[in-house]
Amino acid sequence: MYGGLLPDRRLPSRDRFRFGVFELNTRTGELRKAGMRVRLAEQPLRVLVKLLERPGQLVTRDELRHELWSDDTFVDFEQNLNTAIKRLRAALGDSAASPRCIETLPRRGYRLLMTVERIDDAPPVEAPPPSVPVAALPTHRRSLKTLVAASLAIGGVAVLIAASRERPRPVDSRVTQAYLQGRYHQKKGTDVSFARARSLFEEALAVDARHAASHSGLADVYLLDDSLAPEMSFSRARQHAMKAIQLDDRLPDAHASLAFVHHYGDWNWAAAEREFTRAIDLDPDHMRSRRWYAIFLSAMGREIEARRQIQHAIALDPLAIVNIDAAASIMFNARQYEDAAAAGASIEDLDRFDPRGYEHQTLALIQLGRYSEAFALVERALEFSPSQTVLKVIRVMCLVRLGRAIEASAELARLEHGTIQGYVPPVLLAMARAELGDPARALNHLEVAYNRRDPYLVLLHTSPWFDPLRNEPRFRQLHARMKFPQSH
Repeated sequence: MYGGLLPDRRLPSRDRFRFGVFELNTRTGELRKAGMRVRLAEQPLRVLVKLLERPGQLVTRDELRHELWSDDTFVDFEQNLNTAIKRLRAALGDSAASPRCIETLPRRGYRLLMTVERIDDAPPVEAPPPSVPVAALPTHRRSLKTLVAASLAIGGVAVLIAASRERPRPVDSRVTQAYLQGRYHQKKGTDVSFARARSLFEEALAVDARHAASHSGLADVYLLDDSLAPEMSFSRARQHAMKAIQLDDRLPDAHASLAFVHHYGDWNWAAAEREFTRAIDLDPDHMRSRRWYAIFLSAMGREIEARRQIQHAIALDPLAIVNIDAAASIMFNARQYEDAAAAGASIEDLDRFDPRGYEHQTLALIQLGRYSEAFALVERALEFSPSQTVLKVIRVMCLVRLGRAIEASAELARLEHGTIQGYVPPVLLAMARAELGDPARALNHLEVAYNRRDPYLVLLHTSPWFDPLRNEPRFRQLHARMKFPQSH
């Protein structure tokens, strides 16, 4: 459990810390400076929580390693922790040379120099009854829960009461920490990290089944983990996304999760865009919504809008690998292969054990005709991420381009017949068959993908991998069935 924290049994649950001009709400992950919101990524946020729990005390680098990364996670610990501390100092306006907030104890760890106050959340304030008799309202508006606002005349001044909104309820600190850990592992994007994230979100919900953010997190894991068959994963994703909205309709994460369900699971483009827009309206700086909306717009062929959204997300956190990952995908769909390769290299620089860096570089290098470089990169990635299905498929593509078609065919046959462990999305098999110059079998895989509602099928409209099939009548029929909108 992150931080090993348990709620204080003698006091009400405390979700907020005040230190200097700053206030941190651990329930929502919001940091504010003199009331103004300060963006802070999840990893530096977790460092901050650890420091706030022990003001004036040494928090060792080894403790932070165990807090931020599980024992089975392979990262460049020194570089990643240094990056997290730099981001945290930047958010606090602090300096390593002359620290006012965080002191570095060389080779040992860090100490928070500020006085910290833990704050009790005030109980919800009940709205007074409306001045208009409830019986006088139309039947469908009589319940206060369905009123958007009630108007009161107090001292001759009209006051609007948001009767449908509650003040936030206290959340067990164990829930907060499990949730933050879950989001961290979810963003790493590997089969192992998705499994860890799912376990953490379930752990949070076992303590508090009404924690909307954890329902949203669990929905996202089911959406993004392509090792799970879609007929199982999407029903669960939809269930948790809807539950999150039911619990907190003003939670941007919940609407972003439902938008992704509509995008990848329902292929309901209008509903997806409506939910993305709702999430961004609730929080214009909600990074996940901006990033996922950018991916959606790219899949719809709306490149300019996609770039605008991902640029906004990157401005919120320039070093977040998930943002660079999305940017690389958008560049690839736009046939900007040099830029996509550069983005992949940036991910490798930030974390050389993250397979997404190699994935983006390899896909772009194949398109650029640099097959030997691409093959070397995918081989390196498979050394530390051997279960990653997309890397196995990319390896097949590299073998084809290197003229090793017999070896590629044998490897692909093992993927097709399930002799390699794990679920293999049929769209990926179609891409490999297209590379082998076998359009009939590629299209067979796409038909299976359509019937199973393979989420990768949303790439059909824009991905370069389907260019060899675009003139095939069966491909055109399948594309028409997907009902993609006209590109703007």
